[in-house]
Amino acid sequence: MGTAIRLSYLPSSECNDSELHVGITNSKGVVYNYTLSGMQRDDHGWEQCISVPLVAPGEEIFGRQWDSELETFSSLPGWSPHRFHEEREFASCCYGFVLAFINHMRRIEGKDCVSRDVFTGQHVLPHIKTVSKYLRVYQEISLHGFYIADK
Repeated sequence: MGTAIRLSYLPSSECNDSELHVGITNSKGVVYNYTLSGMQRDDHGWEQCISVPLVAPGEEIFGRQWDSELETFSSLPGWSPHRFHEEREFASCCYGFVLAFINHMRRIEGKDCVSRDVFTGQHVLPHIKTVSKYLRVYQEISLHGFYIADK
């Protein structure tokens, strides 16, 4: 399994129902995500999410480095539970963790950091648009028994 960011709706016990929750996986598919409870490592519970591949399967050398860096990075004190509300105030909670880690890895590779807007526009929104189209078809078929495609 390649490493990816995972997008899911966060349960209402953590945030508003309409908020998107983001995590990032290691090469084994464990999702590292920053929540009100601090750093979480989930091996299940993300079954109904959008997965945005970042590292292709088979890039094992990079995968081992990714896993090691992700474990170290996620253990930094900046991702502790008591900082969650502070980070949330600056809109940096879970997405901030993921983007900070991606930029950490980009620096290791000698690449420039990517902004939130650029990363979202190039990597996240295209996948969300595709999923939205499929969900619309599914909802129409569930409701009416058929779907009429737009011309």
